[in-house]
Amino acid sequence: MGINEKSKKYLVGVDTGGTFTDCVVMDDQGDITIGKSPSTPSDFSKGILNSLEVVAKEMGITRKELLSNAQLFSHGTTVATNATITRQGMRIGFITTKGFEDTLYIQRGKGRVDGLLEMDIRHESTANKPVPLVPRKRIKGVSERVDCFGKVVVPLQEEELREMIRDLVENEKVESIGVCLLWSFAHKEHEQRIKQIIKEMYPSIYVAISCELVPGIHEYARSNTTAIDAFVGPLTRVYFDSLKERLADEGYKRSIMIMQSYGGVVDVDDVKPVFTAVSGPAGGVIAARYWADLLGIENVISTDVGGTSFDVSVIPHRERIFAKEPYVGRFRVLLPTIDIVTIGAGGGSTAWVDENTRTLKVGPQSAGAEPGPVCYGRGGTIPTVTDADVVLGYIDPDYFLGGKMKLDKEAAVTAIKNLGKEIGLDAVETAAGIYDIQNEHMVDLIRSAMIERGYDPRDFSVFAFGGGGPTHAATYGPENKAKSVVMFPMSSVFSAFGIVTSDVIHTTEISKRFRFPVDPKEVDSIFGELENTLLNKLNLAGFEKERIVLERTVKMRYGMQVHELRVPVKRKKYTDEDMQLLSDDFEKRYEQIYGKDTGYREGGIDIVSFEVEAVGLLNKPKIRKNALKGADSSHAVREKRDVFFRGAGGFVPTNIYDMTRLEAGNIIEGPAVIEVPTTTVVILPEQVARIDEYMNIVI
Repeated sequence: MGINEKSKKYLVGVDTGGTFTDCVVMDDQGDITIGKSPSTPSDFSKGILNSLEVVAKEMGITRKELLSNAQLFSHGTTVATNATITRQGMRIGFITTKGFEDTLYIQRGKGRVDGLLEMDIRHESTANKPVPLVPRKRIKGVSERVDCFGKVVVPLQEEELREMIRDLVENEKVESIGVCLLWSFAHKEHEQRIKQIIKEMYPSIYVAISCELVPGIHEYARSNTTAIDAFVGPLTRVYFDSLKERLADEGYKRSIMIMQSYGGVVDVDDVKPVFTAVSGPAGGVIAARYWADLLGIENVISTDVGGTSFDVSVIPHRERIFAKEPYVGRFRVLLPTIDIVTIGAGGGSTAWVDENTRTLKVGPQSAGAEPGPVCYGRGGTIPTVTDADVVLGYIDPDYFLGGKMKLDKEAAVTAIKNLGKEIGLDAVETAAGIYDIQNEHMVDLIRSAMIERGYDPRDFSVFAFGGGGPTHAATYGPENKAKSVVMFPMSSVFSAFGIVTSDVIHTTEISKRFRFPVDPKEVDSIFGELENTLLNKLNLAGFEKERIVLERTVKMRYGMQVHELRVPVKRKKYTDEDMQLLSDDFEKRYEQIYGKDTGYREGGIDIVSFEVEAVGLLNKPKIRKNALKGADSSHAVREKRDVFFRGAGGFVPTNIYDMTRLEAGNIIEGPAVIEVPTTTVVILPEQVARIDEYMNIVI
């Protein structure tokens, strides 16, 4: 390594998952280095340092040199999500308006199925309401009442409140308290006063109040959001403090940026802990938007095949779509969360035979990281999709993770053969069935996700990432008649790449209801107030005016409905004509999703919430382009081996390409397999792939 290498500046992105911690480093010349290391749940910061060590070695420098020259360190964490799902958080108390103490327990009609996989929904034994994070005896109802217009009807009874707080802390031994009053988004002073009193009485207690987190309607989801923040907040803060200290010891002296559920990063000191939940998958969507912009692709379906799940997000016109009713674990929340649909269809999904129908099934259960697929040799006995990929020849057992991990093909063959005996199939027929069923699950999810959102897959390109995406995308992309399928050199660490290319984003919302026709001056005033709040944050962070982008959105619905649609609004001083255009835009979007003539203008049209997103644009180097070479790719053929393709009638001799030897402009005719150090790309017979100037693989 030369002196010039040491003087480079770096952007670092690290995504901590349940199994692996992924790291992506982009230097100031646009070159990218990636690495993976096992996650360390007992102390996730250790896994982060290990992944940094892997990348530093690949670059030929030390970890301290990497961090000392890092201009930005961005991080996606699963601490909040894991704590919620495993229920290993703080001992919390909860304060709400008297008479509404059972909100977390009553839930909603969907409560019994929220967060469940399809298979679990069908079984009475599993389709039960989740137990709230706070026991009923630690939920207190305080005397206070505000009406829907924000007018105080019953003042906050402070002496009663102090007794409740004292009981929670001294008798119930709570470590954290969540506060969610019925109409706090219309009148925040009561919640703010409760927080002030708690801090006066017990300064060390962590306090989460809903008006600072998500000041919007829907009290059940808002209550859950507040309870989760109280449950994970102290843990998350301890983790961030530890990470800051460790990185500082290694030479990193700048701010740490943390990924949020809505697809942007914020300074670690500005993080609302609950907003880090479900932020991991958001990184993949942000990466997809980045590449769509770079490649000039207007509409994208992002597809992420991990070890346990298949995640799909629709990105029309390179815009994020937000989930209408997201959840963390099994709890509905009021977080601005990118709309990602998930099923249990990953590399670790297990194959089994239905006892009643005697047919082969795949998933949604997963072998997980431990014991994992049978071929891992860690004690797994149930065959998985990865085992089928090995048996069919897609994955070379001697080149898994670039040869760093050897797989046991014979064990995979034996396990699949034993499964096939139950339905009269041999090992190859059973493995092919597993592969086909898995692909059909993926095809169906993409199709349903598109149709439910009012889009045609033929207008979209599929971006395939995750460890298993490139192995299956040649089937699930063309089956949906997508324009093209694109796979990336960093597919296996795509979320980490999205994190490193994210901008700083702050968001805020306020719920106020207006029935059309709406006074444009009211809309001007509300948006102006929200924008000033976020502009102050970005100005304090050092962003110049020309590096700030503000985006406005309203949530709208027909009268008497309970669900809303998000409608973007242009920034300007509004007129009556603008308000009419906004109403028309809502109706067009409604019919796009639900069908022609489904609207009901006669019921009235309401605005119920106002949102502003402030984006602080970070300086990022452009990815290096490669000069296009000739179409001939024969120089990159590593070997020929027999690979199974149903369309070709079985096993056929197939060219196996070494991705590190391919050049921009090369053409690969199927059938073919391209081996990337961290994943495997399958090209079906009669398909043609090309390597673009960024070394992406495009079918």
